[in-house]
Formats: sequence, structure tokens, C-alpha cells
Amino acid sequence: MTPCSMTNVDFFIGRRLRQFRWLNGVSQSDLARRVCTETAQIEAYESGKIRVSAARLLQIAQAMDLPLSAFFEGMPVLPESGHAVPRQAPSTGEARMLLHFSQMSDQQQAAMQNMSQAIAEPVAQTGTALPDTGAFWRQESAT
Repeated sequence: MTPCSMTNVDFFIGRRLRQFRWLNGVSQSDLARRVCTETAQIEAYESGKIRVSAARLLQIAQAMDLPLSAFFEGMPVLPESGHAVPRQAPSTGEARMLLHFSQMSDQQQAAMQNMSQAIAEPVAQTGTALPDTGAFWRQESAT
């Protein structure tokens, strides 16, 4: 399959595969063994170099104990055309944050939510980020 025949859906599914594999602590080689293929094949699916067939996607979903629909979640379809227009899947950094967040206690999660809200609100109100001072909070000027 040539790269020009790949679609946004193929890239979206590849990114979702990488995220689910990473979040479940499954290596590319382990997943490849589970579905009887080569590690390079899994890497190619994840990078969008080749399209995942429906049968292989079902095998992958079963091997990772996921519903098949999980690979399509967050991919809206425009009603007038029927073409899938995927929203951007979380980055690897965002996925790591979600993983760490899910491992926290309820009290820790509440504290993280408050902190992230305090950091994000100035950005949402002004449209500009706080200057990068290396600090984790806004530093008051000593005037």
C-alpha cells in the first residue's frame, strides 16, 4: 500500500493502537507475538506506514482485551459527507499524564485538577501562556 493511499482514519487508528499498547504496558514485540506477526508490522501500523486490516484490528483488540470500537472513539463523522474527520488523539506526553493521573489517589487527583485549572485559566482568559520562568506557579513581582 502506498503512503498516498493512507487516510486520516488509518493514521488515527495507528495512534490509538500505540496509545493503548503503551497504556497497557505492552511492547511492540509482545503484541506482535500475540497476533502472530512481526514487530516491524506493528511499528508500521502505529506510524501510519501501512493500513491495519479489519481482521488484524480485531485480533489486536482481542489480544489487548479492548472492544473494537475503542480504536474509533473520538473520531467524529461529518453527516453531509460521511467521511471521518478524526480529532487529534492525545500525544504520548498526554497519554503518560493520563496514566500517571489514573494511578493517583482521589485526593491527589483533586489536587492535580486544581493545579492544572489554575495554570490553564490565565491562558484561556488572555490567550497567552504565562512566561516560562522555570517555576510551577506565577511569581509575584517584588515592587
